[in-house]
Amino acid sequence: MVQRNLFSAVIFVLFSVFLSSCSGSDKDSPMRSAYTQDCMNDIPDQKACECLFDFANDKLTEEEMLNSDLTYAYRKANGISSPKISSESETKIMGVMGPAFEACM
Repeated sequence: MVQRNLFSAVIFVLFSVFLSSCSGSDKDSPMRSAYTQDCMNDIPDQKACECLFDFANDKLTEEEMLNSDLTYAYRKANGISSPKISSESETKIMGVMGPAFEACM
């Protein structure tokens, strides 16, 4: 009986963690909001700005995102400097931006 209750508890916890990771969306992130507002100064299309951020965010690590132009407004507003990254990561960032514009514009 104790094993069954323990098993049920473990399954419940794993399921809860899975659901929270699925529902925890980057769509509400402060970085995304700052970029969207900044982007709309140049491109008056909220959906396109959100698409650019989301496209890059899906392909880059958080450290790479913080080093990209996409998070400039967020970094500036919060006094955050861009982290040091490798030349490979810099190349990766540049390689993502072209396809992002193609997909979103």
